[in-house]
Amino acid sequence: MTASGPGGADATNDASVKTSLETNTDLCVTVGVNYYQLSTVSASVTLTNYDVIYVQGQNNWSGTYLNQFDASDYAVLDTFLTAGGGVVFGEWHAWNACAKSYAAAWGSLDALMPVTIKAGCAYQSNVKVRFYRWSRPLAPLVDTGVAADFVFEPADFAGSLSELTLKSGATPYYYALWNSNVNNIPAAVDPAQLPSDGGVGMAGWVPAGKSGRVFAFATTNGAPELLDTTAANSFRRLLLNSLGWAGSVGGSINPDTVTVNATVGGAVSTQSFVPSRIVGTVSYSVVSGTLPTGLNLNTSTGQITGTISPTSTGGNATVTIQATGQTSGQAQASITFVIPVVVTTTTAAPTTTTVAPTTTIVASPATTAAPTTTVAATQTLSAAPSTNTTASLEVPASASPGSTFTVVAKGFTPGEKVTIRVGSSGRSVTATAGSDGTVTADVLMPAGSTGSTSIVVLGATSGKTATEMIRAGSSALPVTGGSSLAPAWLGLAMLALGVALARSRGRCPGWVMSG
Repeated sequence: MTASGPGGADATNDASVKTSLETNTDLCVTVGVNYYQLSTVSASVTLTNYDVIYVQGQNNWSGTYLNQFDASDYAVLDTFLTAGGGVVFGEWHAWNACAKSYAAAWGSLDALMPVTIKAGCAYQSNVKVRFYRWSRPLAPLVDTGVAADFVFEPADFAGSLSELTLKSGATPYYYALWNSNVNNIPAAVDPAQLPSDGGVGMAGWVPAGKSGRVFAFATTNGAPELLDTTAANSFRRLLLNSLGWAGSVGGSINPDTVTVNATVGGAVSTQSFVPSRIVGTVSYSVVSGTLPTGLNLNTSTGQITGTISPTSTGGNATVTIQATGQTSGQAQASITFVIPVVVTTTTAAPTTTTVAPTTTIVASPATTAAPTTTVAATQTLSAAPSTNTTASLEVPASASPGSTFTVVAKGFTPGEKVTIRVGSSGRSVTATAGSDGTVTADVLMPAGSTGSTSIVVLGATSGKTATEMIRAGSSALPVTGGSSLAPAWLGLAMLALGVALARSRGRCPGWVMSG
């Protein structure tokens, strides 16, 4: 990551941020130079050494530093993104570009970011912030371990936030509302009440003409904000997730989660995918689920077009699209088609039954009962079809950190390659399913693991998945479970707290941060 600024105090901040990002993760963080000194290390800022650059924005907003950032510094980021590397921006850089009137290198840097600052270079100070997940399908790579809404109280500069606006083509992940008194921020909010201008908390995209992914945050994120390394710190987890996705070496396609609202008999046309870190001619295929009748996949672009067949009964249909590079790399995306169910109602003709009058003779005059009429009707509704593409998974209830334990997964295609992943940042193991579709493998519980850790298995061809939790501690009896939505693999990544005084990937797998 880039350094947060010159001076001993900033060096202390950088060391603390590095420690936080490496705690209970498999990340390798290198503190590099300041963003306005990137050109001095351009030779080492390559995908051979790093996977992602984390550009901090702590103490670099003064004119003294802004005037030093030039085209040669920008070129380092541009080249890195073009090659497929990722970049994550902290607060201030959108503000910096505005403060410099988007002139020269600052205009180019602004073009890389998925957000721009509100007119007037708007920002807030002395505020508390609440993040809200944008109204969208769940994105496992971003949302895993992150609360749907959470309070974030930035401490640097008494709480600083840039008022960011989403650019066309960018993906919004979290809104942000703020107030000097956290009790004045609503715990739940109607999306229609959120500001359309200046309310973006975190967003991302793949810039035009680039292969790498970029994320940008609205708030400061130095040592005080990252000090809490427990699962309760959703902001830290959101930062870790964005660094992991931006730095994924396993390949990615954008967008990777899509919801299409369609109608029976209606036309459908999805956007083409943008592949990243997939080498050679890219081909697309459906590896899980079935496209609704009438729709077709373009195997060269990933675009889905056609007209939903009038014979369709409707209902949600989810398919997994896989992109495969002719030379290397592959990635998957999930597309859900939401189609209103066609309801057929049949009402039987009314049936009338008349009960003959009954006369009862008592001491008093006779009484005749009124006729009784009974009307019956029936209604038949058509039901949506269901599918089942699950696998099962057996793991011990717990395992000691640093020890190995046995994983048994069933329900896969015989001979299929199955990937087993331990935790969001753990190593992965690949095994082959036997003739009965069962996979048995010994995997390692990462040293330093605490609490519960997820174990995820994914079939390479069938797309079947299953997830179970294991506790870091003494071993116990196995537990079994069914399928769940497995997060796409984060891949190994290196951050650059400043930019990159790099350790080689072979010696220190992890992330690169830039400040």
